[in-house]
Amino acid sequence: GAGLGGGSSDAASVLLALCSLYSIELNSKRMKALNKLGASLGADVPVFLEKGTFYRAQGIGEKLTPVKSNIKSPTLIIVYPKIVSDTAQAYKEVKINSKKDILTNVSNLNKILEDVKKGCPISSWGGLIYNKLEDGVLSRLDIIKKTKEQLKVLGADHVIMSGSGSSVVGFVEDESKALEIVKKIKNEDVFLAHFWRA
Repeated sequence: GAGLGGGSSDAASVLLALCSLYSIELNSKRMKALNKLGASLGADVPVFLEKGTFYRAQGIGEKLTPVKSNIKSPTLIIVYPKIVSDTAQAYKEVKINSKKDILTNVSNLNKILEDVKKGCPISSWGGLIYNKLEDGVLSRLDIIKKTKEQLKVLGADHVIMSGSGSSVVGFVEDESKALEIVKKIKNEDVFLAHFWRA
C-alpha cells in the first residue's frame, strides 16, 4: 500500500530463495520461466528477480529489456505519508478515453531512457516524469497531493507519486541539498536512497 513494490519484492525473494534451497541453477531458459511465474503472481515481480538497475518494461511490466546506465545516481527522497493507497482502487480510477490518454507516455519514456544511456543529468528529465495513476489517487488522498507539493516547494528537482501510492519520491541531484530538504519534513516517514544496483 506504499507504492514501493513491497509485496512484489517479497514474492521475488521467495522464488529466488526456493531456487537456491533446491539448487536450481538459473540459466537464461529457467530465468525466463521464473519471470513468467513471477508475472502470474504480480506485474512487478519480474523486475525484482533481475539484478540490473534500469529496464524498459513492456506488456504488463513482465517483458524487461536492460538499459545500460551511465548516469550519476541522484539522491532519492522517499516520503511515506503513513497511509495506505489501495492498488486496485487506483487502477479503477484511471480514465483512458482515447489513444492520447494513455497509461504510459512512451515518447517521454524513450527520452528518459536515452538520457540514462548518455549519462545526462536528471535536470534533463524536466516535464518527462509521468504517472497516470496520480490522476485519481491525488484527488482521493489529499495527503499525497500535499506531500508532492511540499517536496516541490522544498526544492526537489522532480517529484512523483511512486506506483499507485502512497509514497512520493523527490529526485535531487545534490545529496547535501537532499539532506537539507529531509530536515524540513515533519510527521512523515522519510528515507534517502540511490539507484543502489547501479
